[in-house]
Amino acid sequence: MGKIFQDLKNGDRVTISRELSKKAEFPKRLGGCTGIIHGARGKAYIVKIKDNHREKTFIIQPIHLKRI
Repeated sequence: MGKIFQDLKNGDRVTISRELSKKAEFPKRLGGCTGIIHGARGKAYIVKIKDNHREKTFIIQPIHLKRI
């Protein structure tokens, strides 16, 4: 339950770890990637990730994020 209610701030570094008990709305290849929090949208967080030398933005629920 703690992962659902975790409070992340702008600039926090996080790793993406898919929680199998909940449906994930992001590609499987992002599992294990690290990124930076750049804001919040509703209950989810905006995460910027470098993917193949390009910066991409994903909106991910906090249950799938782990602070580094």
